Amino acid sequence: MAGILKNQLVKRLACFTKGLSVDKIDLDILSGRGYLDNLELDEQFMSSVLELPQWMCFTKILCSKIRIKVSFTKLKSEPIRIFIDTVFVEAEIGKQCNRQAINVQQKLADAGLAANGPTSYGYVEQVIDGMHITVSTLRLTVQLQHQYVTTELNGVELVSTNRSLPVIRKQSFS
Repeated sequence: MAGILKNQLVKRLACFTKGLSVDKIDLDILSGRGYLDNLELDEQFMSSVLELPQWMCFTKILCSKIRIKVSFTKLKSEPIRIFIDTVFVEAEIGKQCNRQAINVQQKLADAGLAANGPTSYGYVEQVIDGMHITVSTLRLTVQLQHQYVTTELNGVELVSTNRSLPVIRKQSFS
């Protein structure tokens, strides 16, 4: 069962990541926990998805220590929680990036993530809307010609948009 879920995760995340394989994902289905270390995101795809201007591009995006907690028996009352230890983002500004033209919608469709025609707001959408993401540290390094600027944000939280679920405050991954 865990193997099937891992294969589905790799298939769905393939458009966002580089070098993700089944053996890098650690799943414990009974406890509803997942672990992933050193996930590298596809810079060109993320630049296209975020619609960065042509004079700015990501050169590296790395997420260290991702922990996911899903209470399968309480999905209607408890949100999915994702904890990311550190996100390292490197970007360049001031020159034309060698960005390939990426058809974002096609790549999402290939991964089975694009909506085909009108969709209804169902159970899956409600669960996704209820997610809570916590990033301990976001470190952004921007290169402007021969100068580097680095900034760090601590305690970044992306909170649920589903008002029927409780808001999580400073909860650990225990």
